Amino acid sequence: MNSFLKISLFLSLISLQHGDNVIKLSGIPELFSTDKIGNCYVCKSNLLTKISPTGKIVGQYSNFDAGSLFSVDASDPMQVLLFYKDFNLVIFVDSKLNTIGNPIYLDQLELSSASAVCKSKQFAIWIYDEYSRKLVHYGFSPKGILQTINLDKFGKEIGTIDFMQESGSEIYLKEKDKNIWVFDQFGGKLDQIKIGLKSDFQLKNKLLFYCKNNKVFKYNLQFGVLDSFEIAGFQSFDKVRIENNLIYILNSDSITFIPFEIGK
Repeated sequence: MNSFLKISLFLSLISLQHGDNVIKLSGIPELFSTDKIGNCYVCKSNLLTKISPTGKIVGQYSNFDAGSLFSVDASDPMQVLLFYKDFNLVIFVDSKLNTIGNPIYLDQLELSSASAVCKSKQFAIWIYDEYSRKLVHYGFSPKGILQTINLDKFGKEIGTIDFMQESGSEIYLKEKDKNIWVFDQFGGKLDQIKIGLKSDFQLKNKLLFYCKNNKVFKYNLQFGVLDSFEIAGFQSFDKVRIENNLIYILNSDSITFIPFEIGK
């Protein structure tokens, strides 16, 4: 731990302690995510910063006119989705966090109360509108609504959806402080995973990861088996992400990344 990388950014300070694989932040970020390349995304005081695995600042983005940044979907590192819930607004940024194209005003799509938005692999996005209880697939080539699913038709009590993610033909919708609903767009059915989680989740290779009570839980979507494990050296932590055989641990004002085998 002889060398430190320190970069001063406005009121923010980030440093990488090379010997310990720790990225030190100044303050606790409101949002934390990663991408499949291993970059980290942290948002503090509405300033989004992208940090490489070596601790280098790749880019920054802020839009104080759009309200607070609600969620970041970096499943495609070349087109990162930013959702500003207060203004019902979606913005895309590139790998350097420069804006791509024009903002998407969800009000113009007659979706006035979107509570969750995520990327779709079909050059599109998924939008959940809480008021109408509709799941909408909006595409960009051609531009327009590709599919609208009214979840009321399934006759199930669904609370507030505050996070979702696409995996294959399925959309996983997290009900706030409760469970996960899974919509199969090809089978046209809606199922529930009763695991009672409060944090966001991450999908990797038919495995669903989330944190609870300072443990990492791993739910096998294929077999319906739930396991959990503790992280050695961490009695508590705020959030974890898994990328490229590494587990990224957000603990207060630092991100630690250590080797991790996803199959175990």
